[in-house]
Amino acid sequence: MSRIVTAEQSQIRLNAGCRWIHRDEPFLHPRIIEFFHRAIRLDDEGACYLHNVVDGEEERVYFIAEDTPFFVMAFELDESNSRVRLALNVGKLEEQDAECLKPGEGGVLYARTAEGHLARFTEEALVQIAEHAREGDDGIFLDLAGESIRIG
Repeated sequence: MSRIVTAEQSQIRLNAGCRWIHRDEPFLHPRIIEFFHRAIRLDDEGACYLHNVVDGEEERVYFIAEDTPFFVMAFELDESNSRVRLALNVGKLEEQDAECLKPGEGGVLYARTAEGHLARFTEEALVQIAEHAREGDDGIFLDLAGESIRIG
């Protein structure tokens, strides 16, 4: 048996800036925010929910993701093997080829995760990648191991 709380009932959303909001008020407690990020799941239809087990009973609290429920919180470049390291909001650290990076509209940058989801770069991660990026005539590039790799 499981308890299901709809997004309309929970009134929780994750905005495009990676902030958790409840009834137009942001969550502020760091431990709650961390718990929410690590509890993110997608159901079979792709709807977002927070997974928890309370007294042996599964709980699914659905929420609205304004963009994507996945975010790149920190970025690191491994120039020796042309890879990028991405710290995701769900508590995973992934090492990927630079080709996983995908530009979006309005200067938004995403990475395709190992599970195939798009993860949006937070402002902090954008600052970290900007140190390694350069703008060319036909796009933005990362210079890795002597190669120039176009993002997107």
